[in-house]
Amino acid sequence: MRRILHWLVKKDKKLFGLLKEQSKNALEIAKELKTFVDNYEEVGRNERKHRAEAIKNIKLKEDKIFHDIAVKLNENFKIRFDKKDIEDIAFLLDDIVKSINDGTLMFVALSI
Repeated sequence: MRRILHWLVKKDKKLFGLLKEQSKNALEIAKELKTFVDNYEEVGRNERKHRAEAIKNIKLKEDKIFHDIAVKLNENFKIRFDKKDIEDIAFLLDDIVKSINDGTLMFVALSI
């Protein structure tokens, strides 16, 4: 029984490690957006595109993390928390990243 409990907790740690990584990713993209907006008027269009590309790369990393979380939640093991609650957290963090990426693309596309 002890081995089974250890295995379940170990699985939870992997899942929460992914959530932690996803949170760091959301913070990183928010910092990139702040830099992008703070320096927007001082840099040219090419630099804006370059910074938007950096934000897009963070979003792509986020997509992989989100996928990994979905896979972990759908594996055949029980976790100590409601899967729906964890899924909601993952979706919210994913929405933050996607919204920042979409907003950045609009800045570049509209040359605001």
